[in-house]
Amino acid sequence: MTHFSNAHIVEGDTILERLGAEKLPSELRAPTAAFKALYKALTAANDVAQAAGEQRDDALSIVTKADGKLDRLLESLAAILPVHGLGTRKNPFAQYTQYSPSDLQGLAYAKEAAEAGRIATAIKKTKPHKDVVELCDEVIAASKAVTAAIRGVAVPQRAYTTALGKRDALLTEWSVARSRLERKAIGAWADEPEMVRAFFAPPSPMERPVTKRAKPAAPAAPSDAKS
Repeated sequence: MTHFSNAHIVEGDTILERLGAEKLPSELRAPTAAFKALYKALTAANDVAQAAGEQRDDALSIVTKADGKLDRLLESLAAILPVHGLGTRKNPFAQYTQYSPSDLQGLAYAKEAAEAGRIATAIKKTKPHKDVVELCDEVIAASKAVTAAIRGVAVPQRAYTTALGKRDALLTEWSVARSRLERKAIGAWADEPEMVRAFFAPPSPMERPVTKRAKPAAPAAPSDAKS
């Protein structure tokens, strides 16, 4: 199975540009037009997929931002518990969970949020000092924020997956149209095989787009464990 890459867009653009510079034999006009239509459709579908991917990444960044706030609050809670006799410095959360503060932060986003909320609720039941209560309330609120952010990924993730599916389906049609066009070209230029090679050769360095700095990697999906 052929997987989409930007090379397909570059290849299609290059072939059409080369063919557009020549007066084509009549038998190449229809397959060229068909290939051009699929090239445009594939390019448009790729634009939609990229936009959907950016929206999905934006939603994921909200998750990581909310999780970062929760991590910082958990660190503060771990620091304050021993001060009020509610835990040891070695493992402040030992009375409330099987996880150490560092282990807790290493859990998957959803699991950490759920466990952090449960821990904070359990601590509040001990009727601690108001400073501890306030911090527990912040942890609970932050846990809910992470959970809400994770739910917010669902819609853009589905849109992105759908866009990728539509784009990849067009790639199959694009590949068939390209093969048909090349076969027709081989027949049309049976006495000039160098013409076929010239039109369908891989894009030269001068025909490839200028390479730009890579986009930063997207944050991990909410279901993934954090390192």
